[in-house]
Amino acid sequence: MHNPKPIFALFLTAVLILILPSAGMSENVKLRVTVERANIRLKPSLESAVVGRAPLGTIFENAEKVGDWFKISLPPDESGFVVTGYIHSSIVDVLTQAKTEAKKTAKPAQAVKRDAPSAVVKTPPPSSKRETRSAAPPSAEAGRYKKPRSSGRGIGLKLSGGLNYMLLGDINDAYEGKNARIQDQAMAGSASGEFPTMHMGMDFSGEIVLYFSRSIGIGIGGGYIKIKSSSGDVSWDEFLIVPLNYKQAQDLKISAIPIRLTLHFTVPMGAVNLAFRLGGDYYLGKFSQVYKWEEWFSTGELEASGIMNTLGGHAGLGFEINISRHLAFVLDVEGRYAKFKGIEADWEASGVNWMGPFSDSGTRTLYYYDADGNYPTLLWDESIPAASTVVQNPREGAVDLSGIFFGGGFRIRF
Repeated sequence: MHNPKPIFALFLTAVLILILPSAGMSENVKLRVTVERANIRLKPSLESAVVGRAPLGTIFENAEKVGDWFKISLPPDESGFVVTGYIHSSIVDVLTQAKTEAKKTAKPAQAVKRDAPSAVVKTPPPSSKRETRSAAPPSAEAGRYKKPRSSGRGIGLKLSGGLNYMLLGDINDAYEGKNARIQDQAMAGSASGEFPTMHMGMDFSGEIVLYFSRSIGIGIGGGYIKIKSSSGDVSWDEFLIVPLNYKQAQDLKISAIPIRLTLHFTVPMGAVNLAFRLGGDYYLGKFSQVYKWEEWFSTGELEASGIMNTLGGHAGLGFEINISRHLAFVLDVEGRYAKFKGIEADWEASGVNWMGPFSDSGTRTLYYYDADGNYPTLLWDESIPAASTVVQNPREGAVDLSGIFFGGGFRIRF
């Protein structure tokens, strides 16, 4: 009878040989690329997009086996973003101790047969459905991961919105002049309400950016700016021979569409980019005014609306917080210059006064002057008011949309 111990030992050795390699693959391993250029895909599928390439001899550490694929991490890009991808097991060698020992104990006869001149090795033709090996010799780049070369050229889209603080210039000066005049002329305790100044408005913009490099681009786009004010009823009494009651109200809306040409300069800083911009604008502006009044001898309403255009400029600073390789959240601060002059309107007034009903219409120009030397005033008229003791420093009126924008948005780079 044969001794069963040698047979049992041989059986146990065979089982360990079969179990240990497969168990080792469940752990993270080190890989070496064995083809001239290996595709690294977004998902473990030959149909998935290629997110990177690695040359012959590239070493990947801490690879994790997923079916017939290995999950690997690529080096961070310029913004510090790390991409995870998959490489097929047929185009890499697993650098484990077991693999090294297997190479040392390989049969010499097999190596001789492979290198023999008479041996013919048939290589299947390349296919879009298969990752193939290459017989190219290692180059000086072996062992280094090479990201797909990119000049940074491309197209981007930027969308932003926020609040815009505007000066408004003569309009706010005229509102303050009205309020000051009412306080000076009203009977004590009779004034109610006031004409509010205008500063805060909404601002939205979008542009397409053509990038010449990772840092420089030119953007073409437009936007929309809007600001409005409503006074409600402002009333007061004046004492001449008998008390006289006055009531006024005004609604004013101003909007503009800037057509913009902008030079963008971006400084990559890892996960956050510092972005500068400088450009010029052509503003297509529009306004509408409704003014109502009630006095002891007159009641009426005035409406004026028109368009106003001007050239302007802007400069800004922003921070781009990279969410992914193509998408970033943007925080912006921007200064703007946009001053409208020579403003004309379709003007119409109607009402009733001590002479009876009246109405008038036509084209009027906006003028500014200092009434009585103390009260800034805006007036729609056919010609500039003549200077006098009442009308001082007459000139064309202006609407100033210059100011500062604060907002945020998104930048998409294709």
